[in-house]
Amino acid sequence: MPIRVLIIDDSRLVRGLLQATLSRFSDLEIVGEAGDGQRGEQLARTLRPDVITMDVLMPMMGGIEAIEIIMREQPTPIVVVADLASSDGSAAMEAMARGAVAVFPKPRQGMDETAARALADVLRESAALRFTPSRTLPMRRTPRRLPRRDLHIVGIVSSTGGPRGLRAMLQALSPPLPFPIAIVQHTTPGSTAALAAWLSTSTPHRVSVAQAGQRLLPGDVVVAPEDRHLTIDAEAQVRLLRGSPGDGYCPSGGVLLGSLAKTFGAAAAGVVLSGMGSDGASGLAAIEAAGGLALIEDPGTAVVSGMPSAALAATRAALVDTPDRLAMALRRLRPGAET
Repeated sequence: MPIRVLIIDDSRLVRGLLQATLSRFSDLEIVGEAGDGQRGEQLARTLRPDVITMDVLMPMMGGIEAIEIIMREQPTPIVVVADLASSDGSAAMEAMARGAVAVFPKPRQGMDETAARALADVLRESAALRFTPSRTLPMRRTPRRLPRRDLHIVGIVSSTGGPRGLRAMLQALSPPLPFPIAIVQHTTPGSTAALAAWLSTSTPHRVSVAQAGQRLLPGDVVVAPEDRHLTIDAEAQVRLLRGSPGDGYCPSGGVLLGSLAKTFGAAAAGVVLSGMGSDGASGLAAIEAAGGLALIEDPGTAVVSGMPSAALAATRAALVDTPDRLAMALRRLRPGAET
């Protein structure tokens, strides 16, 4: 059966472009379109599509409000299609925090073959999501206190549904941070800078895209750039590596956490948040084996439980809880804090 797609955008031109583009793929079927969020959420209830493309700035009802209603009443994978180079970029990231599963850059002057196939792939992957957390592994929330230790760096890995957890963690970590944070967030091309800008404005920390050779200091928060693996050397300098065709993800959370385990050992902490697949699990296990701290979002609270469940299976003594409570546990590791 074809994947049923609902298009919601206030621009008739964009709706027509998306319909013409997606109609080229035999496994995608356009079942409806709407010019505002109010009509869009009504169609989501009546048509029950497999996936929705959503604009963020619309009359009557904006995309963020529509996403909240849809995810509350008829949970459906939603891909935000927005102009990430404009003010829409921040709204698109906020939409992901409210329940959207991916963002895709809005085409300005048509869509070439590469972009068309990329959008179709995002819709296919999103339509395959299931929002009911997997219960193949027992939930193991462990809100215990962490032992006092000298923590030099924290690595965080997230994917689908991850921006919400990233923001919650950074909001719960009040500045100044006694350690730097390096983040791998799987994103669609063109959205990493918008993610960093959104985290900077919605948390008390300045978040930037990592630069090759940058030396990380306590309080720095960096996000891996697109199409490069992020690693940190013994001098706390950023090293960016090209990916290879065999890599499952680039940037890879496993590569980041693996580098922290090798370089910092017991002075490293790794965190795995919401996402599909298993990226980050092997790296988190390496950090734990090196004596470092392993922290995992409770799969029962994650938008998508795949990555947390895989990390849980790969570790033995990880701290498992909600993102904000994981941050609170890390915050208690400040020098001189009670543990």
